Amino acid sequence: MGKKMKPVAFLYLPAVDDTGQCLERLSVTEQGTALVLGEYGLLNPLAIMHELKSSWEGDIYLELTAAGKNRDLIKSYLVSAAQSGFAGVVLASGLFTIAPGMGKPVFDLDPAQMLKLALDLKTKAVIPENFIIAVRAPEGGEAALARARFFLENGADLAVYKNAPPEALKDHAALIRNI
Repeated sequence: MGKKMKPVAFLYLPAVDDTGQCLERLSVTEQGTALVLGEYGLLNPLAIMHELKSSWEGDIYLELTAAGKNRDLIKSYLVSAAQSGFAGVVLASGLFTIAPGMGKPVFDLDPAQMLKLALDLKTKAVIPENFIIAVRAPEGGEAALARARFFLENGADLAVYKNAPPEALKDHAALIRNI
């Protein structure tokens, strides 16, 4: 079930709107911690990875959301993230809300299908074997625990939690904290 890893903490930057502002914000953040870049800003994290790698000492992960992407685009993001130097991805469904001026969200794949797609790319050596595939874990009761366990039993390396993970999954979980 998942890769047994020592507990990991992720710092989470949900939106990047300006490269300089992002670098400035990270300069006052503890270095050496794993960083997750979200897709909710104006800039695609893939576009600034080169600059981030030269200024951030820890691993950098891409939060890859299913919202608004079809399977071809998700595949492209996975391959591009691996080629750009991201340590891995955190797969998530994305926001279900519609903000003013935003298009209606489209969901071609859910996180379970995204996980299968990513694992198929690993099997075919399109993305490297050491590329970490984590999944944003649902929080809540028994149903959420069963879903997180499903992800781990079906190839996810980690389940990523906003709050403390269930005791049963603590060896396969990481906490995420907004910065």
